[in-house]
Amino acid sequence: MSKKKWLTVGIGVFACICIAGVWLLGVGFFRPALFNPFMPVYEYEIMPSVHEGYSHQTLTREGITYESDHAEFGLSTGGSDHQIGQTPMGGRLIEVAGQPDYVVLFDFMSPIGVFRKSGNPPFDWRAVDFTEMQLYPYPSSATAGTAPITSTDAALIKEALTPIREGTSAISPDQVHAGYQSFFLNLYSDQLYGMWYMIPVYVDETGQAYVAENTLSKEWFPANETFSNWVR
Repeated sequence: MSKKKWLTVGIGVFACICIAGVWLLGVGFFRPALFNPFMPVYEYEIMPSVHEGYSHQTLTREGITYESDHAEFGLSTGGSDHQIGQTPMGGRLIEVAGQPDYVVLFDFMSPIGVFRKSGNPPFDWRAVDFTEMQLYPYPSSATAGTAPITSTDAALIKEALTPIREGTSAISPDQVHAGYQSFFLNLYSDQLYGMWYMIPVYVDETGQAYVAENTLSKEWFPANETFSNWVR
């Protein structure tokens, strides 16, 4: 075979390799689930929630549906080591240890949300007996490595939640003094084994603390003096 023919064959082989590589990259980007054919695939859908500002998310496969909405927005979990499914785009469904009716959806290493199995009632934090709370500063370079403030005082935990539970004296974020600090309050209970409920805490420049039902809430409630002092 002449050098010219060998060159033509080489170019053709190289072109085929390039096309195959591009095809594999495309498959990996648009349908990564094809690289893990033995893991069940759940269709992931997002639609507007009936609760303004929130999304209704579903994971569905062969009659099994998990959903996440306003009620589950404040739930957090570390999941477990057991993956039970995936989405077409490569999201991972991880079961929540000790919670057979809940899963958490991960996108790479970041959790998208906690989902409950359809047929079960929406999560209601008001029905949970919280026994511990941990206050964390909003993550930043200045707060990295800061240890949380912890309390198991039942009366103090009740005071942290009373403004939201009663739902009185709500104000908008625009009414809070400028320069406020942000915190996350993680609430734990034996009823929430493997999970916790998180509410945001804001402290303005006067030292007044405010709490909200979750980080999307546009209603902030002034905390009482005892809880404000604990946060400070």
